[in-house]
Amino acid sequence: MNQIDAYLDAIRRLLPRETRDDVVAELRDALLTQIESEETERGHRLTDAETDSLLARFGAPRVVAARYGAQSYLIGPRMYPVFVFVAKAIAVLIGVIALIRIGVVSFGAEEPLAAAAGVIVRALVMMLILVAIAAIGLARLERLPLPPLPWETWVPRAHGAHGPALPGWGRRPVVPRSETLPSLAWLTFWLVWWTGALPLGDGILFRWLPIVPTQIVADLSPFVIAVLIAGIAGDAIALAQPRLARLHEAAQLVTSCGLLALTALALRAGTLVVATNTAAGAQKAASVTNIVLIVCLAGLALVSIAYVVEIVKGWIRATPGRAGSASARA
Repeated sequence: MNQIDAYLDAIRRLLPRETRDDVVAELRDALLTQIESEETERGHRLTDAETDSLLARFGAPRVVAARYGAQSYLIGPRMYPVFVFVAKAIAVLIGVIALIRIGVVSFGAEEPLAAAAGVIVRALVMMLILVAIAAIGLARLERLPLPPLPWETWVPRAHGAHGPALPGWGRRPVVPRSETLPSLAWLTFWLVWWTGALPLGDGILFRWLPIVPTQIVADLSPFVIAVLIAGIAGDAIALAQPRLARLHEAAQLVTSCGLLALTALALRAGTLVVATNTAAGAQKAASVTNIVLIVCLAGLALVSIAYVVEIVKGWIRATPGRAGSASARA
């Protein structure tokens, strides 16, 4: 499948079923007409690079498809990727806080189930409010004359015959800002939290529960800070020089391996918090908190393994000779 077919196929999958064939046929005619005009003007057949440039000017598949679909929307195709990311981030953040809060109130309440239900209801209400605020803000941005955004740019060489090749490690010519900015903000948040500049841990856990962190947390602190700084440095470099994609992927690989080693050490320790007294409630609080932290660490380990595997697979696919053999097998 050539460049034009890959581009039109990416648009086809975003169109309504009843109109996709007609729209794609119309777009194909328009593209071929533009190509013919360009070739006549230049006096030669378009090269791959010139065809890529023409497709980039034509527009990203999602934006082109939106011109032929329903236009009655609150958040359109420009801001929809941002909305999805923000909604997921809100859900994760509120979910983690609610889980911790449930553990807190369940020990001191006379009716633990009712108290936990109240926390869940308040968390859902807060989540809906924050998502609504984000939706309203992004809906406003959708209608402003903004310059082309990173995810709106169609980079033909970074896409396969079936649309964007996700996650695309090892093949990207540039690192999109839509990836580096959230990662940089997230890693910076955790660095500020871990170093104590933002005492959320004390406010959420240790002020309300009769528990304190064990020595393993202090022992691992330099390792945690080093891993976070490595990730921040990689994102900052990629933000300043987006074409250093391989360097950014190497930094992600180091960060993922560091997180994997960190979680392995923490899981091996087993006990991350201990009770401050011998009361049954304090012992139960420490036990439940340890279980929650271990589950979170196990999830972090799985994510780290997935990142390492995908990055290495992307590098193998991008190795000269590998792509050709993969195409032959397909």
